[in-house]
Amino acid sequence: MFKRGVAYLTAAYIALCSPTAIAQEPPKTVHFPSGLELKIADDSHLTGSDELCSPYIELRHKKGIRLPKECEYYDPNQRGNPLLEIGKDNLNQQLSLHIKVRDFAKIGKEEQLRYARRGEYWQNKGEYFYKYIRVDPELLDRLEQLHQQTNVALPIIDGFRSFGYNTRMYWALGKVPTSSHHSSGDAVDIRVNPRKIGAVLNQLFENDGLGIGGTFIHVDTRGSKARWYYSFGKKRKK
Repeated sequence: MFKRGVAYLTAAYIALCSPTAIAQEPPKTVHFPSGLELKIADDSHLTGSDELCSPYIELRHKKGIRLPKECEYYDPNQRGNPLLEIGKDNLNQQLSLHIKVRDFAKIGKEEQLRYARRGEYWQNKGEYFYKYIRVDPELLDRLEQLHQQTNVALPIIDGFRSFGYNTRMYWALGKVPTSSHHSSGDAVDIRVNPRKIGAVLNQLFENDGLGIGGTFIHVDTRGSKARWYYSFGKKRKK
């Protein structure tokens, strides 16, 4: 049975910062409202360090520059959501009532692999998925509230996106990489007509990030108000 609200999900996250936990062994797993338990990946070779990785934030690509492999899952916004290990058998399991692991872990079809790190993904039913993801508990809770209050289908088209993937994608497009909140696990893009859910959407994400496209929305729990519109693939601030 699913436990409602963010309190249950955040218990493991709070434990990471509690005074008691400092003197004890840090938690090794995170429990989700569905009852699912995922292992925390604490390998610095996966998450990198500020000293090594922060110089690549919003760095324009130049010939010969390559992102260190240790920075693949770096969190450019330092949001504190731990990196979680995803097994292939986890993909179809529920994180919460309406959201599965695969919704956050999805990379896409084979053509989307051009920016992915080789071998760092699972293949399932013609699609590819990350082996490691971040999930913000507050975002998960807000998405469930959005489902419950609108009763509208809200398919996630872009969930977690690794720092490495995001950086290589922008470089390939000749652009400066963003400090994407997708890399922090606190952002998703959803395929939906914004007009169908506008009032509830603005209420739930009043003081967070909200981007509006013609057939999709971007929402994130950055903790500060930001608004923009997408027009023909470009981002235009409100």
